[in-house]
Amino acid sequence: ARAFRGETDEERKKEAIHKFQTETAPKNLSLFEARLPKTGTGFLSTSGLSYADLHLFALLEAFGDQKTSTLEHFPNLKKFDENIKKNSRITEWLARSPVTEF
Repeated sequence: ARAFRGETDEERKKEAIHKFQTETAPKNLSLFEARLPKTGTGFLSTSGLSYADLHLFALLEAFGDQKTSTLEHFPNLKKFDENIKKNSRITEWLARSPVTEF
């Protein structure tokens, strides 16, 4: 993500975004995809919701309008995202937090 946030050359920015979406993100998200079913809780930790889960959720939220299409390839992460959103405190936070571009 850092590779394209401050990029002013539109062509280089497009290339960096494409690389992130097709290589970097899938590679890293697959690690979380594999971890989630192993805990038996639906979260990253065997003891339930943790700061790591909140961090991962915030990372997924940063995908913005690309999140839905990205999570189509990661069913465990999609379910994780849906479960986190069911938490009333998270719902309240999402309602009042500003939308930022990834």
